[in-house]
Amino acid sequence: MIERLSYSAGLRKTITWTGIATYIGLAVLAVLFYKERVAFVDLSFHLFTILQENNLTIQNFRFGAAITQLVPLVASRMGLGLQSVAVLYSLAFVGWYAFVFAFCVWVCRAERWAAVVLMLSTLMVTHTFYWAQSELQQGLAFMVLFLAIYQRWLSDKIPSWGTPVLVLGLVTVCFFHPIIFIPFSFCCAFFVLRNREGRISHIWLLVAFLVLTYIKNKVFHTAYDTENMKRNEQLLALFPNYFSTVSFRRFIGWLLHDYYVLVVGLLAVMGYYSWERSWLKLLLTGGGFLAFAVLVTASYPGGQEEQFYMENLLLPLTVFVAVPLAFDVLPGIPGRWAVAAVVLVVAMRVTSIGLAHSPYTNRIAWARRVMQRSEHLPNRKLIIPEQGIPMDTVMMAWGTPYEFWLLSSLEGNHQARSICVSPNPQEKEWALRKPQSFIATWGVFDYAQLPPRYFPFPAQDTTSYQQITYAELMKPTNP
Repeated sequence: MIERLSYSAGLRKTITWTGIATYIGLAVLAVLFYKERVAFVDLSFHLFTILQENNLTIQNFRFGAAITQLVPLVASRMGLGLQSVAVLYSLAFVGWYAFVFAFCVWVCRAERWAAVVLMLSTLMVTHTFYWAQSELQQGLAFMVLFLAIYQRWLSDKIPSWGTPVLVLGLVTVCFFHPIIFIPFSFCCAFFVLRNREGRISHIWLLVAFLVLTYIKNKVFHTAYDTENMKRNEQLLALFPNYFSTVSFRRFIGWLLHDYYVLVVGLLAVMGYYSWERSWLKLLLTGGGFLAFAVLVTASYPGGQEEQFYMENLLLPLTVFVAVPLAFDVLPGIPGRWAVAAVVLVVAMRVTSIGLAHSPYTNRIAWARRVMQRSEHLPNRKLIIPEQGIPMDTVMMAWGTPYEFWLLSSLEGNHQARSICVSPNPQEKEWALRKPQSFIATWGVFDYAQLPPRYFPFPAQDTTSYQQITYAELMKPTNP
């Protein structure tokens, strides 16, 4: 046997039922907070584009995102209403992780990888539950699915059609996100150290993946990915002051306040390997965790980015903890302790995810206030300069046109609103005289281009756009 993928009967049952309960709980949260998730920067833009173009919206060659984007696309082609499409889009992400979990349990019979998926969904996820669209999050789940299938076939026998499936899967993992090669490399190195029988297979798998990553970066690079990868050049400039950056200090604060369970898991892994005298695994896990944290924080040393964005980039840290926990620590401790730890940790984390909704609910409340305040204006199609906007609430302004479209269409008596917060409103002055158009961050769309089922802009509204400051908009009106 190349790798043992199952647990004992008691732990297997615990992982299975805890996973079922967890994904039901996350699905409930995804429905309760669907506006907070879908009417939030990227997802609102993606939904706008999917419904406007009646097609997928794949960016930077990250075609794995089609897995979740197919849900709103199919729902819209079935003629479902906007609310149903938005709710299903919110559920699609939970559904994807739940599918990978179920596949690992019932198809691959790989409960250890199922435990990794469960930890990927809960151990560190807090704000990224509300910024759900990231291809990195989705790619980590696909990576687990690929490795579960790969190891199951190594343990049994690769079917005749299995090789092209594995090649296609490896290419898909590679294209999910530029930095996914790091957690993938960690997993391969972990199994090289862990199991002599599977050492050669995992070395060749790692070599193949790194070659694919190199080819992909050379042939399919984009300006967006190239610009982000250039941030790594700051590592040399910051040497050796990595731990004194604002970003790293913020990260330490998040570990203590939000990601304390991840810290406990890391300490449990390092303690277990110290007890077992598995020094190479200890170095790989602890060193890899620290090195990746330094890589991300040093790439954004000023600490100006929102926590949801940084949390997303830091999520691979979960792999450095979850894989050793699932494959070594949980099977190596008394069954009752393992069962209690799994149930307690997951329950705590799902509760924490639900309680983290406040900043995103506040954004929705702010948008409603803006729409309400604009009701008394003769022209309710607005371009608002970013100056004076409470950015601690709004977080990112570029998504506001799409967010206001979605919220107003869902809540505004089936009439969509066009409100755009812009750092450079002068760039949009040419479009102010286009009354029968929707002005977005990227593009101006004639009402005739937009399917009325999902874009209920009043066709009879011929008023022009108005540029107004936030202070003027929110100024108290006379009773």
